[in-house]
Amino acid sequence: MVLPAFGQQKYGTNSKKAIKLKEFVEASYETFEKAVKADDQFIDPYILLAESHYELGETETGIGYFEKVISLNPDHFKNSYYRLAQMQLSIGRYDDAKKNLELFAEVKRIHPKIREDADRAMITATFGANAVKKPVDFDPKN
Repeated sequence: MVLPAFGQQKYGTNSKKAIKLKEFVEASYETFEKAVKADDQFIDPYILLAESHYELGETETGIGYFEKVISLNPDHFKNSYYRLAQMQLSIGRYDDAKKNLELFAEVKRIHPKIREDADRAMITATFGANAVKKPVDFDPKN
């Protein structure tokens, strides 16, 4: 895995607290990577890597990690399908997102707010998938 170039740039702050937190994040990446190298069936570090990469804007990498989580044990983290779908939606992979939202809809005992958000995401994914398949000409005039 290629990590962001943490140590190669100057800090954007003089705050020692912020710099210490940034260094903690860097060490966390290394720890997660070591954990999955030591045991490639250890799911939790994959979840943390997926979320971290997504938050850094490395969506495809985050997707890859969540796909790994699901392939190892689809029942370990029930929100995996939902989080994966959110990532896929964010980059226009509507059909993939729909598939994962359908799988998430089968999960029992989901918090009502998350269920509601997933239902809205399904509407977005369905609309997006249809829009991509049937594009409409757009020629704005001033």
